[in-house]
Amino acid sequence: MAKHWGVPAQYETEVLEFAKQERFFLNFQGSTYSNNIHFAEFKRKDIPSGITYCEGRIANKPHELFKRDFWWCGGQPCFNKCETIHQPAGWEKYTLIDFCEILELNTDEVNKMGDIIPKGHLYHFNALINRFNRLLDHLYCKDCSHILYPSDFGTSHFATYSLVRFTCRNENCSNKEEIYLNHCLNGKCNYIIDSRVSKKCSNGLFICGTCGSCCSHAMLQRRLSSLELTGGYIHPNLVKAVNEKLGHLERSDYFCYKCGNGMTETGNQVFQCTDCRVIYDTAKYKIQRPHIYLKASKTAAAPYKKDTDSNDDSDLTL
Repeated sequence: MAKHWGVPAQYETEVLEFAKQERFFLNFQGSTYSNNIHFAEFKRKDIPSGITYCEGRIANKPHELFKRDFWWCGGQPCFNKCETIHQPAGWEKYTLIDFCEILELNTDEVNKMGDIIPKGHLYHFNALINRFNRLLDHLYCKDCSHILYPSDFGTSHFATYSLVRFTCRNENCSNKEEIYLNHCLNGKCNYIIDSRVSKKCSNGLFICGTCGSCCSHAMLQRRLSSLELTGGYIHPNLVKAVNEKLGHLERSDYFCYKCGNGMTETGNQVFQCTDCRVIYDTAKYKIQRPHIYLKASKTAAAPYKKDTDSNDDSDLTL
């Protein structure tokens, strides 16, 4: 027979502290997760894919549940930033951040969103090295073959990667377009999205040239949740897209990466552009499509056009 002991309400703080120390499970009313946050582990076990050097950006506000500062890294919160300031006795372990501190270099950044990012320029450099390792084949200008540099946009706005925009800075090259480089949202596709190759869908997201993925409700919902968590600026377009379930993946709406026009479904989850003859065979990805009832009635939607009233043409994935 189970035994139970009662504790007066005025000792709630002591009971919670005891539960934390002994890692006892608390079966209170409400969320089981929020009642037992003392079970949470704050040491990162796995390094995010594509991250070699720490580039985590501190959130604009403490974590709502854990009430402590955290960093946004690889599309998820991190409570264990990989950063150490070494003392002179440990000079043999000095890293770039140590030299920046010794030389009293101001590495703080103010990005185009107006956010002040402590050590932002340092993490921007780390992000460049990380992205260079992963995007090497795409980091050259198509016109002059010069290496591309990060654009003046600055650190991304709490996106999965800190660095996604590049430009050519060769003075003798006339091509100064801003180039967007990122990975496909489809986890089963390894394609690198390159704005020089891909057009945008009607929601303003670049289209994968291999599987046709551009945007999904799940991705947009994660984006909104991450900005709410970190205290980042939330554009009304993102809220609208989430509320109206505008993500194309769950709707089974596809667009041609070459021309941006809507695709025609010619078979079971096989889509084809009647103009460019581009074909996406998506059956092998076994994609769940709960919003297929919202599928666009027209097979040839108009290509994306930038909203001149918005501050950026990628408000959904900034």
